[in-house]
Amino acid sequence: MKRRLSLRVKFVLALVFIISLLILSQQIFNLEAERLFIFLTLFIVILFVYIFIWRVLIPLERYRISIDRSLRGQYVDLKPLGTGEVAELGQKIIELIDKLKRKDFENFVISQIDNALLSNVRIDDSAEEILKILKDSLGYYRFSIYLVDKEEQKFRLLKSIGFEEKYLIPELNFGAKGLINYAYQFRTSVYSPDVLKDERYIQEHPSIRSEFDVPLKIGDEVIGILNVESDRVDGIKMEDREFLARISVQISSAFRNAELYNQAIRRLRQLNILNRVSRAIGFNLHIDEILSVVSNLIVENFRADKMAIFLINDDGSFRCVISRGLEERNIRFLMNYTPWYRFEKTFPIVVESAERNVSADIKEVLLSEGIKTFAIFPIVHREKFIGRVDVYFCRDVKIEKDEVELGVNICAEMASAIENARLFDLLKSSEKFIRTVLDNAPVGILHTDAEGKILYFNPEIKRILDIQDADLGLVGLNIFNFLSPEVIDKVKNLKFSGGRIREILPFKSFRGRELILAIDVEPVFSSDGRLNGYIAIAKDMTQEGQLQYERFKLSKVIENLTEAVMITDTQGRIEYVNPAFEKMTGYKVYEVLGQNPRILKSGKQDRSFYEKMWNTILSGGIWEGELINKRKNGDLYYEWMVIFPLFDSKGNITNFVAIKRDISEAKILEAQMLQFQKLESIGSIAGGIAHDFNNVIASIQTGLKILRRKIPTQEQEVLRVIEIIRKSAERGADITRRLLNFIRREGGKLTTVDVKDLIAEIKMLVTHSFPENIKVETYVDEAIKFINVDYGQMVQALMNLCINARDAMPEGGTLRIGARNVSHKEIKHKFPDAKIQDYVEISIADTGIGIPEEIRSKIFEPFFTTKPSDKGTGLGLSIVYKIVTSHGGYITFESKLGEGTCFYIFIPAVERKVEEKLEVEVEKLTHATLLIVEDEESLRYLLKEYLLSRGYTVIDTDDGYKAIELYKMNIDKIDLVIIDIGLPTIDGITTFRKIRQINPSACVVLTSGYYLTEPSPATLMAEEGLNGFIEKPYDFERIETIIERFVSR
Repeated sequence: MKRRLSLRVKFVLALVFIISLLILSQQIFNLEAERLFIFLTLFIVILFVYIFIWRVLIPLERYRISIDRSLRGQYVDLKPLGTGEVAELGQKIIELIDKLKRKDFENFVISQIDNALLSNVRIDDSAEEILKILKDSLGYYRFSIYLVDKEEQKFRLLKSIGFEEKYLIPELNFGAKGLINYAYQFRTSVYSPDVLKDERYIQEHPSIRSEFDVPLKIGDEVIGILNVESDRVDGIKMEDREFLARISVQISSAFRNAELYNQAIRRLRQLNILNRVSRAIGFNLHIDEILSVVSNLIVENFRADKMAIFLINDDGSFRCVISRGLEERNIRFLMNYTPWYRFEKTFPIVVESAERNVSADIKEVLLSEGIKTFAIFPIVHREKFIGRVDVYFCRDVKIEKDEVELGVNICAEMASAIENARLFDLLKSSEKFIRTVLDNAPVGILHTDAEGKILYFNPEIKRILDIQDADLGLVGLNIFNFLSPEVIDKVKNLKFSGGRIREILPFKSFRGRELILAIDVEPVFSSDGRLNGYIAIAKDMTQEGQLQYERFKLSKVIENLTEAVMITDTQGRIEYVNPAFEKMTGYKVYEVLGQNPRILKSGKQDRSFYEKMWNTILSGGIWEGELINKRKNGDLYYEWMVIFPLFDSKGNITNFVAIKRDISEAKILEAQMLQFQKLESIGSIAGGIAHDFNNVIASIQTGLKILRRKIPTQEQEVLRVIEIIRKSAERGADITRRLLNFIRREGGKLTTVDVKDLIAEIKMLVTHSFPENIKVETYVDEAIKFINVDYGQMVQALMNLCINARDAMPEGGTLRIGARNVSHKEIKHKFPDAKIQDYVEISIADTGIGIPEEIRSKIFEPFFTTKPSDKGTGLGLSIVYKIVTSHGGYITFESKLGEGTCFYIFIPAVERKVEEKLEVEVEKLTHATLLIVEDEESLRYLLKEYLLSRGYTVIDTDDGYKAIELYKMNIDKIDLVIIDIGLPTIDGITTFRKIRQINPSACVVLTSGYYLTEPSPATLMAEEGLNGFIEKPYDFERIETIIERFVSR
């Protein structure tokens, strides 16, 4: 490019030219030098002014005016004025004005988009408004928005402006050809200036020459693509592409917010519709009315053009029970249409194009009805298919997932209502059947109300009691008027026992005939437990005589035994079982008659066990022993069984009789007692260890106390080390104290327990016994209440749960133990029988494998376990359940496979008044002589040194007998005796009693590193006047307080 001369250069050149011209003129015309100089100066000034005004001031003024108007938004076209630097300045001003104009333009477009987003909550409407604004503002050929459907792996066209509908591509598959896929895959904007030369391009419209695609992103997630197309090569400006990339974030956020809002609205609409369905059909027992209500709601809420409901017949075919808008001939065809291969696996079917996605035969029917889209919903009740609902649309409709879910829920409500209506019809039919059976029964049947008034009697009763037609006034009479007082009392007691009465009674008919009746009376209760009346069955036993009466008494004895009785033939086929057998095994009589007792076999006994049993009874002997059998529901139980044979008159075995007793509870108690004995043994060992450990800690603490007094304050490093040792000793003392608290609790006795201490002790036991890959966390309400429990049993229950949690986390995890206060209202929905009082909730949660759904109902049953036989007995959770319920509490759990399990224990809360402990503040020590009796030499030495440093006189010994002699010798000097309970010769308690025999007013304090159970320190203080008890390791301030308290007296 040719370089332009600057204004200064031009001015200098002009000046040189003029001066040269004047010099030549002077020589040619012979002018005077002064006049020539004046003329020259004047000419130069005039020329400079001219150039400055027309080449500088005027362009600058025009530029100023343009800038002022631009700042007010009044943009004008401006061309560069002047030359040189002025022209360059003008060019820059024009560029700046163009940028301001562009900025205002973009802000205007953004404000329009904001208004569109605020005024539309539906994504479709918002998208259409945005595309219109962009089309009007930028003017390119076509604008469109595609949304990402990750489940279907497709891009779906949301809205498009600029194309005829025939050129639109409604959806694109992920990974297919196209610039949209490229923009989504690389999550960046893509511009193709000439699409005909771009292999990635998919041609939609023949006029398109360039394309720009912008991903709509929320963070790193792409939710859609903004597509812009132009009919010119390289037709999309750079500044427009940058602008579209900037506003894509705003559009993305608006679409996501609109989507969330629309989801909430749709969910609210669904709940409203389901509520209407439930209210409309919930208490309706007429199928026709139910179907009519549902069909109206479906048409209304789905805006369907046609619909039909088909129910299945017994032979598997369909029948149409209601339809809307369908022709009769087409209904008959649709009844034979089955969209599923198997009725056991049905699911909603949605067909958005009846022209493309159905078979030819059904397609013809749908097109004749004008149907373009349809959906089919199965009606299923308790996994049983009972029908289907067809919803048809004569227009193209996009059926969303939430609408499919709504259809499924409506069908579920309808299925329950249909089944209830069917049961109601069946009940009415059953009543007629029962009336026919009762009227033709071979035994007399009588029905009374709760007061004994006769409501119904059948013809056989009339025959037995000689009731004639004239005596039909029996209805309304009270049956108790015809029974003896003893029988009346038994019948009325059925209201409380809920059992039955079987008696053979003498009776008089209405005509005075002597009868012997076998009666069977059972109470009838309503669903809420109230007595509704009695059902009595009577059989005339007069003809059978005394033999039948005796047999009945014998059977009555057997049937009322608490032990189960089973009689078999010689082949082992069951011929008789009593009610106790039904209760024990869960099998009804009709289920076991003719069966072999092996139906109870659990597999826990081997073949040799049963061979030995059969060899014993077949040889005529009696076999008895313990075995594990299986109930009908699969639960295992322990029983003690005695089997003996019955013989005929010739000595041949005719039957075998087995008498069984359920000993499961006894086995649980046995296991529980065994565990208690183990804990007691561990407690004894731990108590001795804790005593010795406390002596060691007490020595350390005492030595540190003395060192702190002797080391000057300048020795900071030494004091810091001493402080670290002191804290470690305190931690060891705390662990020992909690261990002692655990082992010293008395079993079988309810005490008021601080839940904070209970949780802390459980944590201590778990932390020191579980693997290191199990993290233990605890949380307890600050204001947690107390509980009144057997401490040992409660620790056992919680430890059992913790051990189960440990076993559920073989690879490690987190064990969380928590406690909080809960009210009766919070647990009433889980435990309706819960008393109105406050409870303490103790929770134990793990992050283990969880409990499978199929065994959750069995985990509290005795002997149920998923562990190998050498790993568990199956009694752990059963014992926990028994302990919790015996304290008036409740237990439940929540579990998710792969996430873990949490057990919740609810124990009634109690209040405990906190007793104030009065301590005497030691301001000035009183001189006193102390006798210390301690067998631990180092501890005795350090304690003596400390007390001597405090100004006391100390006499010490390690033996109880020596202590007694020293006390006799210094009876007038010694003010206080401190005795360790665990002395080697005679124990500290005996030493205390001997000193009291010498001096009944002697001040004596006992000390120990373990807790004394019998007699306890409290008993010694109350009954024998012990002055105090100090638990090791020593609290020196407490020692000084006790010394001052008693010495100052």
